[in-house]
Amino acid sequence: HTGNTYSISANGAGLIPVSATTVCPEAVQPVITSYNPDAYTDDFGNQLGELKFTINDPDLQENYYELQLGTSQAGAENGLIYFNSTDPALNIQQPFNIGGGFSGVGHTIFSDQLFNGESRSFTLVIASYQADISNGIVLKLSSTDRSFFLYTQSLMNQQEAEGNPFAEPAPVFNNIENGYGILGSMVVARDTVF
Repeated sequence: HTGNTYSISANGAGLIPVSATTVCPEAVQPVITSYNPDAYTDDFGNQLGELKFTINDPDLQENYYELQLGTSQAGAENGLIYFNSTDPALNIQQPFNIGGGFSGVGHTIFSDQLFNGESRSFTLVIASYQADISNGIVLKLSSTDRSFFLYTQSLMNQQEAEGNPFAEPAPVFNNIENGYGILGSMVVARDTVF
């Protein structure tokens, strides 16, 4: 439940006790404001859709989010829909070039650093062939705690640095006292367009 603190601890004979704590964040409801399946055409003739949504970010606190798009059939989430955006607040690292062919991400994590306490609108571009509107498009916005955000961001940094001899080492975030791992929490809110 929002605002609740959850803790875990473990100990054993001859071992150093380990522990971690998380506070469950407040859910933030996304509202899809429009969807146009034929907003753009790339150089290969593929139709690209444009989906717009808004959130009301809570004031006076740092907030962290994970965003995903999928299809819905009989109320169950199915296929992942890849998306892209030029909005810097969404923290998408994938190059964005509508003319040269679409490329996108399956999810992104971002903070409210650029819009803390404000109502904020976002625009996503998706490949229309992935979004069968008869099954619905589900926008899933997870409000996460800071630990989950830092862990996911550090994991993405490590994956990008892997095999690159010029990259800086990228350690994965850990919040287990005297141990390794993560304890995080999230609350999921959804909106659907048919």
